[in-house]
Amino acid sequence: MALPTASVKIVTPQGLLYPGETVTLQCDISDYTDWTYRWFRNNEELPIQTRKTIAISLPDQAGQYQCDGRRRSRPQKSYYSFSLPIIITALPKATLTVEPNPVFPGETVTLMCSVESDSIWSYKWYKDRNDNVVSQSGYSNIGVSHISRAAESDQGQYWCEGNRVSRPTSSQPSNAITLTVKGACPQPGTTSAGTTHQAYTAPQQSSTPCSCSSHWP
Repeated sequence: MALPTASVKIVTPQGLLYPGETVTLQCDISDYTDWTYRWFRNNEELPIQTRKTIAISLPDQAGQYQCDGRRRSRPQKSYYSFSLPIIITALPKATLTVEPNPVFPGETVTLMCSVESDSIWSYKWYKDRNDNVVSQSGYSNIGVSHISRAAESDQGQYWCEGNRVSRPTSSQPSNAITLTVKGACPQPGTTSAGTTHQAYTAPQQSSTPCSCSSHWP
């Protein structure tokens, strides 16, 4: 009588697999009961994994997975399962545009974020640090944010990312773009067109650039 054969399958999630996800694998042996399972990744045994199902984290634990079974009664073992490849699909990448750049003090800057897919995302914009979210938007094909009355304090590196409920739940962040604010703040008064310049903080010394206050909607 032939030994029973193990089989391995992905339980969750279904479909493409993305970085950051947890994948549940299951080992099935159709005949007999009371199996203790052995799991292998890239032909190396995972000694602490002896259950019918295991959870693996991506991307660190991607690879080729197999399983088999052992039991005390006859038959005492199964054949190995076929190898199941756990393949990761790259997250879609966000793209950021910043216009105009460079910008003069007091001007409005538009930051547009999109993700290379046909679906709808919500968006976050970051400045200089991963924990510094400077703006967010609701769900749309393209996210738009503005810096009103750009100031020297708005100079820095900006990037964006998309998020949504369905898988994949996040995008790769965009490449960072450095926003440059050129020149000093305008002097108070009126322009040739008769419009009043924004209020500004005068520099303490002539060699020190002034600092305008910016506004994020």
